[in-house]
Amino acid sequence: MVTEGHRRRRAGKLNSWPQSAADPITTAAALGRSGDLNRVGGASYLHTLVQAVPTVAHAEHYARIISEAAQGRRLGLGRDAHPPARRRG
Repeated sequence: MVTEGHRRRRAGKLNSWPQSAADPITTAAALGRSGDLNRVGGASYLHTLVQAVPTVAHAEHYARIISEAAQGRRLGLGRDAHPPARRRG
């Protein structure tokens, strides 16, 4: 569900992007100028969002996890490879 706060954060990011990178500090400044920073949860919430999103710095690690899971599924070792349990009765 997209809330008004989501819309305002996105608008702040998009409005700040052409001039510079859309990092939490730049986005918070843009939202502060428009008067929307507190309505979207404040600067600390923007930083929390950034911390929750995977970064390019970890891409190789994530790719390895995905590759190993795919290989496990192909070999029948993955959770998804097992048929669902049958009901008795």
